[in-house]
Amino acid sequence: LSFAASETLSVYGDVGYQRQSYRMLGQARPAGAAWSADGQDDFLNAGVGARWKVGEKWNLTTDVVYAES
Repeated sequence: LSFAASETLSVYGDVGYQRQSYRMLGQARPAGAAWSADGQDDFLNAGVGARWKVGEKWNLTTDVVYAES
């Protein structure tokens, strides 16, 4: 999502979420006991930023990002 506040200033933001489920299967050795493990990971991220055009040759950009896993 972005918004042009003026010809020289724009602001933007984004949010993302991802969930991964997995299953692992294994065996310690050919005659060993079999094992399994199940799991799930959740990832969340969010960010906001702004870009300011300073003159003809320069841009100033700043971002703030939050990420949780």
